This record gives sequence, C-alpha cells and structure tokens, in this order.
Amino acid sequence: MTTNQADTPLVSVVMAVYNAGKYLDSAIISILQQDYPRFEFTIVDDGSTDESYSTLQRHAAADPRIRLVRQQNKGPAAARNAGINLAQGKYVAIMDADDISHCTRLSLQTIFLEALPECVALGTRLIMIDPDDEWIADETDRPRTHAEILKFMQTGLGAIANPSAMIRTDLLKQLGGYDEQYPAAEDLDLWFRLSEHGQLANLPEALHDYRLHETSHGTTKLELQNECGKRAVLSWFERRGEQPPPDLKFNLPAPMTRAEQRMNWAWMAVQSNNRCGALKHAWAAVKLEPTNARLWYQWLRIRLGLTQSLRLRG
Repeated sequence: MTTNQADTPLVSVVMAVYNAGKYLDSAIISILQQDYPRFEFTIVDDGSTDESYSTLQRHAAADPRIRLVRQQNKGPAAARNAGINLAQGKYVAIMDADDISHCTRLSLQTIFLEALPECVALGTRLIMIDPDDEWIADETDRPRTHAEILKFMQTGLGAIANPSAMIRTDLLKQLGGYDEQYPAAEDLDLWFRLSEHGQLANLPEALHDYRLHETSHGTTKLELQNECGKRAVLSWFERRGEQPPPDLKFNLPAPMTRAEQRMNWAWMAVQSNNRCGALKHAWAAVKLEPTNARLWYQWLRIRLGLTQSLRLRG
C-alpha cells in the first residue's frame, strides 16, 4: 500500500502547554485554521494544574490532526523536545500556548524554506498584543538576514522569535532540540547551534501575535536568564575557536515591576501610533503604583503628546 504524498504532513507544529488558561482556545484555533493543509499538530501538556488539559482533550477529540501528549512538569524546553521527537514532518513549527498565529504563517514559511534549502530556521516579525487580546504595537526592527541575526544574537538576545520559528526537522533532531541547560535562553542557544549548519532568516511579514503578560520578573529568574544568555554567546565563540571581541556588549533586560512593564507597553504603543493602547497601559501603570511620581510624569507626557497629535490632525 502506497502513501499519498499529499496526505503526509510536511509541517509538524509543536506546542508546549503549562497552565495556559483562557488563552489556549485561541492559540489552538489559530493553528487549526491555517490555510496550509499538510500539517500535524503535537501538543504536549507539561503537567498543567488548571483546566488546560481538559481543553486540550476537547480539541483533540474534535480534530484528528492533533496528537495530545501529557507528561509531568519538566519545563518548556523538555516539553518542546518531547513534541519534536514525535515530529514526522520535514519542518517543525514552534507555537506558544498563549499566542496567535496568522492563517498564512505555515504556508509562507514553507514556501520560503522549500525555495531556500540553505536556510535551516525561519522566524517572522511579531505583533504585540496584551492580555485582553488588544493590539499594543507592530514590531518593525527585527533583523532579517543571517549576518544581521548573528550580530544581534551576540548581544545575548534571540533574533528569531521562538514561537514564530520553523526549523528543519532532521537537523533539529540531530542537534538534540533545545538544551535544557540554558533555562529561559534555550532558544538563543539553539539558534547559535543551528547557525553552524546553515542560514538563519526572518520573514518581513508579521505573521504572529505575541502576547505580553503583566507579570513580575523575579530578580533571581532574570539573573539566571541573563547568565544563560551570556553563556550561550560565549559557548558559540568557543565552538568557533574565537575569542569574543573586546568591544562585545550584552544587551540584557533589567528587572521591571508590573507597573514599569505596563508603562513600557505604553511607550511601545506610542511608537506604533496606537493612541488608545498607549493611554490604556500608561493609566494602568499609574494605578498599580499611584505614589510613583516618575510614572505620573510619563503618563502626563504620553497624554499631552497624544492630545497634541489629535489637535494637529484635527
């Protein structure tokens, strides 16, 4: 009995889930509604303690393209690796459980990778959304070429957005997937290792909605993330037999309170001319820390700047 090639999956979508809550339905539906038909969808529940697993069971029962796996909580890298090990497609597309992929994402990424066999991993630009599904900002400055991506990654930050990535399956498995020794920076390490076997790229289109959360970044966790990012960069130089340049500078995030995060979203919205979003998140920041004079000052700057813009346009 022969297998119809058109029926075999060319893309294996892999999504790790841990307590994804109210965002899970929209994330799953955004994959199931892709305009590209040849995909399988492996979802690994990483020991969720909320309603996530029952939500996953409901979707798996309704759509045969979904393969549902459940494991004890081991972290996102281990959960993604479990899905990658089951991948049958030529490409693995990573998906996060709280994001939304645009309906053309898989088709456009597949077209690009089929046309350029030297490219081993491909991301897209992002659109930033908030916990209420509302638009914050459009991303405009993500590097696109291999050289630009490598240069950016030497600052300690990933230039390919992990939940937008599509990767060649054979190479991904050959390299062992994500290295769990780089918590919170396992994607940066993976891009470096992939870059040693081919080209990295980003599409110019924004094909993925990336959800920003109002969460408090613990200093200890952030320090671990930054330490792992630095280690991934230095390991890359070591594998190449090179010394890091003396002017190498890491561009790593500093801890932010919930209020500071909201104000950061507000300024992102300003840069995208999103007047409503800027006011929404600036005011939310002030309400979180009403005695913080610096936040009040930023809120006033944003409000006056937006008011002036309105008057000029009127």
